[in-house]
Amino acid sequence: MIQQEEVAESSWRWVRISTVILLIIIAVGIITISAGFFDSKPIGDLQHTYQLKPMLVDAESTLTHWLDEPMVDGSGTIRLRAAFDEGEMDSSYGLAIGNSQDRIIVALSPVGYLTIQRWSDNNGETVETSQILPWQTWPHVRSYNTENEIWVDFEEGFVTSIRINRELLWQEKIPLKTDQIGLVAQSFGEQASFNFLSIQHYLRQE
Repeated sequence: MIQQEEVAESSWRWVRISTVILLIIIAVGIITISAGFFDSKPIGDLQHTYQLKPMLVDAESTLTHWLDEPMVDGSGTIRLRAAFDEGEMDSSYGLAIGNSQDRIIVALSPVGYLTIQRWSDNNGETVETSQILPWQTWPHVRSYNTENEIWVDFEEGFVTSIRINRELLWQEKIPLKTDQIGLVAQSFGEQASFNFLSIQHYLRQE
């Protein structure tokens, strides 16, 4: 009888030890995930951070602002932090990669939609040449005034992948002359304003 009680006590001791070990493993996993150890990383090293200003777009119009500094040839990541401020909800804001003649636009809507489009200039007029990804909802887009991150990975002559808030949205090589970085704001109704916060330019040293 005493031997049976010792066996039972030993079994319960191992159950308690196993439970503690399991809880520790779960806690470490939660801490690791929360700390971002498994988050996607930009390509290359941070070269420059551009502090941006809010943009106001008039009713039913589009505004594109190109940064003065050109992009450097090579592989890397462009990361934009931005958010809707106030005004027309039927509007969008985003990141442009390319140049004034030919560019890829990644745009977000305050109501949770996104799109990837290609725009070009024709006799001074901006036209949409193709919808790479038509306007659609996506669960990782943050709505209203909440800040979003747009990541565009590139290599010389191509855009290679696009992430929204570090979640992969698109992965396919798109031929493009990656000359400049631009900001885009558009309203389909009344006037709207957007908080463009910063752009970080990462570059892999070859």
